[in-house]
Order: sequence, then C-alpha cells, then structure tokens
Amino acid sequence: MRIKALLLLSSFAALSATAASADDRQWLPQAGNPNGPRFYVTSVIDPNSEMVLVSGRVDQASAKEWCDANGKGEGCVEQVLAEYKTKEARSTADCAGGSMYATDVKQYVIDAGADARAPRWTDASGKAVDPASDWGKALDHQWKIMCPEAKPVKQQVAAAPKAAPVKEPEPAREQSYVPEPEPVRPGAPIPAPLVAAPRTQEARVAEPVRASGGFVDPSDLSGSLWDHNGSAMRIDEERGVIVYEEPKASISKVARRGTVLFRGQLGYPRPGQVIRGTAYAFKSGCAPAAYPVTGRYSADNSEIILQGAGPTWNGCSYSLTNRSKHATLRFRSMMSP
Repeated sequence: MRIKALLLLSSFAALSATAASADDRQWLPQAGNPNGPRFYVTSVIDPNSEMVLVSGRVDQASAKEWCDANGKGEGCVEQVLAEYKTKEARSTADCAGGSMYATDVKQYVIDAGADARAPRWTDASGKAVDPASDWGKALDHQWKIMCPEAKPVKQQVAAAPKAAPVKEPEPAREQSYVPEPEPVRPGAPIPAPLVAAPRTQEARVAEPVRASGGFVDPSDLSGSLWDHNGSAMRIDEERGVIVYEEPKASISKVARRGTVLFRGQLGYPRPGQVIRGTAYAFKSGCAPAAYPVTGRYSADNSEIILQGAGPTWNGCSYSLTNRSKHATLRFRSMMSP
C-alpha cells in the first residue's frame, strides 16, 4: 500500500510539473477563435525593437491541453494537429512607435501619451478597443511578448526628433564620443583632442534616429548608395541597416523611402566579410515577413549577396523556403565603375 501511494504521489507530481511548464510557455491568442488551441511561441525576432516578429504554432502539447479541457475523446490530438499543421500565428510590433500588427493581421496603435506598459489600443480607423474585452486583453498579451521593456510612448516620441544643427560643438554631446575624466564646464574651451577625435561606431549608434513602424529616415544615416533590383538603397555599415533610399515605382505600395530591408551585422566593408541579420519581405495589406539571412561582400567589394530561406506567401500567411524569390538578395554598389 505504501509503495502504491508513493507511485501515485510521484505521478501527480510529474503531471503538476508538466502543467506548470506548459503554463510558463508563451503563447499567441488565436484571432477569431479565443477558445481554440493555443499557438505556442516558437520564435521572437528582435524583441523591444522597431520591428519585432513573434511566431507560434499548435504543437502536440497544446493540442492535448485543448482536447483534455474540452473532454474530447480518442483521436482528438491527431485531428487537431492535422487541422493546424500548416497554420502559424504571427504578430509584429514597433515597440518605439507604439504600434503592432496582431494575429488578426490588422494594425493597432497605442493612444498618444499612453503608457506602453498598460496601453489603450485603437484600430486603423481610429476606433478604440475596449481594454476589458477578450480582444483588448489579447492585444496586451501579444504586446508584452514582443515589447516587454517598452517605455511610455509619449517619452519615446519626444526623444525621436533630430536635434537642430548648431554652429559650435556642444561639450555635453561630445563627451559621449570621447569620455573625459572631469565634466566640461559650460562655456569652457573645448580641448583639442576632443574636437579632433573621430566618431566611433558606438557614438554613431547613440545619435537619435527618426524611426517608426520599421522605417528609418535615410538622412539620419551615413554609408553609400547601392542598387537592389532597380531601387536605390542606403547601406549604413555602422548602424547595421539597409533601407530604401529611392524605391522603384513597381514596389511603391509596399516600400517607401526609409523602409528597412535589413537589420543586423554588416561589418566593415571588405572582401569576404561575413554578414548576418534579419531581412524583411513585404506584401501589400500584410504585416512584414522577417527571416534570417547571411552573406558576404564580393571579392572586389562591389556586391553584397544575402541568402536565407525566404517567405512564400499564401494570402497574408507564409512559409519559409529556399524556393522563395526573397531567398537571395543582391546589392551592387552604385560607386562601382
């Protein structure tokens, strides 16, 4: 009897541990079917950034949870897995700008001045979403997965505008480039080494960049111009971004000046330099598709080739395959002969 009791206690403990681990997993709410199986998060790309992507799928654990909770009989798990085999839930967010495309593939924006940690949402038409409703809670849930460290939107918007040009260097700003042992007194002469010191990569990253919804103002970037399928691209190696400077007319519905095509590590341009990061593909009316890519500079530094399994669209859903037209991205320097 004692052995049987110990076995029962062990079994109960194992089930409790399984349930606890399942509850700890992040999941995405299913649009239009809040009582359906949970889409457990499989990846979160660039959390707390200006273009976050979170994906989730229904796996065996979530199928079993749903079947058990609804008292379904034998064969339920297999049926659920078969139904959701090709389905994936996705959300994207601009944590700094206070907007996101939710799992219903619709855009929502945080009210201006609202606290991003307790947001109030409006849809694309400006209609407020009831925060106490199931979908209002679902929006908060998705936002916290993508932007767990989000600050009040009002503060971030206030910090975004580029500083007005000044004739004389400002000591306080220059200190961020070359640390000084003692603070420079207002009005005091600026030491010669401070003026002559080049701006490092860290200093450039610290400069403000106007950005929202996956866009960066090219005037805030350095770098040179490159051609990408007939569009002029601005590539800033220090910031690690590739943006559209002049998109060609045929893609004007999905990309405009400043649309970010790549974020990652570009490194100093030299033959064979490895490049790693996230590329973005666009389709009209759909949230951007993010996918990992790697590449190199060519032997003569005149070309960049990035490769990675890209999106193949089915409506606004997509799967990542090497057959995608986005699987290879080529950029040719416009400074080349």
